[in-house]
Amino acid sequence: MLKYLIPFVAFCISIVFYAQSKVDADNGAPLSAEDRLAIIALASMLDTAVDAKDWAAANAFFTQSIDVRLPGAPATTMKASELVAAWEHNLFAEKKSFHLRGDEIVEATPEGDIRLLSKAYAWNHLPGMEGGELWEVWGDYTYGIVEEDGTWKISSFEFQPVFDRGNAAVPGFQKEQSGD
Repeated sequence: MLKYLIPFVAFCISIVFYAQSKVDADNGAPLSAEDRLAIIALASMLDTAVDAKDWAAANAFFTQSIDVRLPGAPATTMKASELVAAWEHNLFAEKKSFHLRGDEIVEATPEGDIRLLSKAYAWNHLPGMEGGELWEVWGDYTYGIVEEDGTWKISSFEFQPVFDRGNAAVPGFQKEQSGD
């Protein structure tokens, strides 16, 4: 069974990349499979850096200035370092996070704009938090992607939650609130 599964999966992946390349080529903005994989890896590496609290690495995945759209806040343009500093402040040492993404689609437009769309799951865990230690969220990410000096970077960042559960106080809890 396994000897058939691997070639089948490889075939399915090649069909997806071919179909996506054909659509982009028809729109006048082709992207190679290598570029698509690098763009998808960029988002995964950002998630890994955030969960590891490697803020310098997280910052390096963005352009200097980014457009940000988050739920409950007006769209804004800010320095990437400001967004990452907010994450660093919110995800202090005791608060753990976990990000997982899938169903990535890389889109290229005739104007040359590149977007990465993906489904995501994330949680924040804060031991000893009154009302429950865990909060989970499922949602959709949209990243604007640009190439700078031969490196793919995130130029815009949007997250739209679809569902959440758990203690809604966990993600917004700041260390100062704990009396430290």
